[in-house]
Amino acid sequence: MDSTSLPALSSLTRKPLDIRYATTPLLQYVESHNDDITELRYHPTQSTILLSGSTDGLINIYDTTITDEDEALRQITNHGSSIHHASFLDETTFFGLSHDEVFSIYPIGSLAEEEAAGPSERESIVFGDLRPKLDCGYVVDVYPYRNETVLAAGLHSKQCLDLVPLDPTLSWSPMTGEALRLSGAHGGEIVRSLCFKDQTIFTAGEDGMIRAWGVPDAAATAHDEEILGASPKMKNMEKHKRPREKDARDKGRFKPY
Repeated sequence: MDSTSLPALSSLTRKPLDIRYATTPLLQYVESHNDDITELRYHPTQSTILLSGSTDGLINIYDTTITDEDEALRQITNHGSSIHHASFLDETTFFGLSHDEVFSIYPIGSLAEEEAAGPSERESIVFGDLRPKLDCGYVVDVYPYRNETVLAAGLHSKQCLDLVPLDPTLSWSPMTGEALRLSGAHGGEIVRSLCFKDQTIFTAGEDGMIRAWGVPDAAATAHDEEILGASPKMKNMEKHKRPREKDARDKGRFKPY
């Protein structure tokens, strides 16, 4: 099985399906999780390596070229609480984010079939509950954005959504001083998903709305916290830095389309 296959989910089984012949499962792993599966992600460079996360608190990595479940299971990681999201950050690292906003970074052990499966010798990085660290109320997910990896976090009381870069050179630490804020977001409602397309960020919230946000070019944001030369479509987006007094430039703040 590879990335042309579609993993189908149930509470106790995962049945990867070839999307060209979707009625017949290619294989089944039925014992690796004992609760709802909430996440499935393929490895960024090895299309037969699959990660799964579950509300049982486990994050598993499989070699889907192997039909025997015990042999296919290359790594088991106990995050300690129900998995909300999990995915690969790069070829050797993955993250786990729980429903109670606990965030950790994990190294990938050996994926080679001829080597024994097991944990990596590198240490895991446990950030714990991100809410006090990021001054947020909830975490949406982790996303690739331009040439960075960002963590999306929202705060109901301020009606905002922050995109916080994770620095791989500093053990994937959140760079809160470099966060990009979407002011207004979806009001007091939770943002559930983001999608990035060219110069636009799409957000979907529990208010039932999908909003499109214009993204400034890198040169403009690098020189000033204001977005230079903003068009009417690009509103309510700003670099999240210390507050300053309002002036005439504030009239160019960005709002979604």
